[in-house]
Amino acid sequence: MNAHRTARKSGPSLRDLRTITREMPVITAQVEVLDAQIALLNRPQSKQAVRELRHAEARLLKARREAANGPRRTGKSPVRVELGTAVAA
Repeated sequence: MNAHRTARKSGPSLRDLRTITREMPVITAQVEVLDAQIALLNRPQSKQAVRELRHAEARLLKARREAANGPRRTGKSPVRVELGTAVAA
């Protein structure tokens, strides 16, 4: 057998790294939501804590939208994704 075919490359490929980089804003926003949820579990519920959770959830939705559609532009795109479903623009 050819040694090149059997040997596995260690670590992620460049394609994997690009995918991770593109998804990083969503991952970061998910961590912020989890932090806000944990904060609500660890202390008495306050208006400030609930507000922080709502803002974190809004940032997560924005990051997911941008991951699906790309950054928001002034022009209209032919297709956009809202809440996990594709709709025509």
